[in-house]
Amino acid sequence: MEAFSDISPYGWHKCESFWTNNHNYHPIGILKMKENTSALMESRGERRFVKFDTIEAAMMTVADVINKADGNGGAWNSNDVTVQKKYSDYLATVLPRYTNSLA
Repeated sequence: MEAFSDISPYGWHKCESFWTNNHNYHPIGILKMKENTSALMESRGERRFVKFDTIEAAMMTVADVINKADGNGGAWNSNDVTVQKKYSDYLATVLPRYTNSLA
């Protein structure tokens, strides 16, 4: 999750109450990383991401964002409804091979 501010909630105001009520899931800072180029896109240079202490904290935050959007996974990607739809359509094409193999 990209950070849009240097201080908590790092531009993620919709997560503020979740983090306040669940201190163990609160981010611990910002991680700066340089984005590499690929055949698909050009690098945007250094990017800043919200840093969590555990994978559980990060995933519970993602789940909270999606739950607040009534299960709209696209809301995780953008606040723009058109971009949300495009992202949700993309997610519908992803095959969860590992979990499908367990069925």
